Amino acid sequence: MKLSLIVCTYNREKFLLDCLESVARQQVDKDDFELIMVNNNSSDSTEAICHQFIENHPELNCSYFMESKQGLSHARNRGILEAKGAIITFIDDDAIAEPDFVSNILRFFEQHPEAVACGGKVLAKFETKAPKWRNRFSDSLYFSHYDKGNKPFQYKGNAYPIGCNMSFKAELFDDLVSFDPELGRKGNSGAGFEEKAVFLAIRQKGLPYYYDPSQVVMHQIDDFRCEQPYTTKLSRGLGISHRKMSCINGNFWLCSRAFIIILFKFGAAFVLALGYLLAGKWAVARQLIWFRWLVIKGFLTGK
Repeated sequence: MKLSLIVCTYNREKFLLDCLESVARQQVDKDDFELIMVNNNSSDSTEAICHQFIENHPELNCSYFMESKQGLSHARNRGILEAKGAIITFIDDDAIAEPDFVSNILRFFEQHPEAVACGGKVLAKFETKAPKWRNRFSDSLYFSHYDKGNKPFQYKGNAYPIGCNMSFKAELFDDLVSFDPELGRKGNSGAGFEEKAVFLAIRQKGLPYYYDPSQVVMHQIDDFRCEQPYTTKLSRGLGISHRKMSCINGNFWLCSRAFIIILFKFGAAFVLALGYLLAGKWAVARQLIWFRWLVIKGFLTGK
């Protein structure tokens, strides 16, 4: 098996079948990859959708698992445990993979044997229309929209692919990294950073990973994701995740450094907001400041 494509899902019956059908449309030999569906205690019709999909597509190598430990990191680690492929790919349960998605991943690793991981484009597809406050500084947080251009490159510094579209050599997980259960989404929480921690571990080992623009998925955005309750949850979740990663084991200096960086970004948001105000885009200006303020609150309170 060349590749294992893992879809971890939680209460996404609205978009899940679109995701799975996009996997069925992959323009590659069906024996080259498998689809692993991991249900993380969904309370909707997720299980029925997955079983019906398997029944409708006997030509695919499909597996379905229920992961009882709540949290995206637990679900991803379960998928890794069950995977048989030399390459492990993750896409979100509301993503739609382009027909050449799997073939482009396989081609990339063949052309870059030194790479241990890669990621590609994630393009937001709004249910109705994008909110007026949408801006490039918070696109990836709220909509998982991630487009770094049309030229491949090796990641440097703190940059890393987005979790909605990322691939790894399976051997990487043998004894090096796994997804931290203390990080990432759990049920309806807004926490994250589980993939950031994985790429940090890879970077600390000095191993190369890349951006490949030919690996494309569309990310379906529910209207509710553009509304304040959801954006508030994600913004505070970002602060909570910063706290979990930086203040672990009571490391005062690391925690203080992280908070200083957050304060600096809050100041930068004011400068950016002023520019948007002068351009007549008050909705964007307000969202930038509100976003950064909620990050601070999440960091300070841890909730």
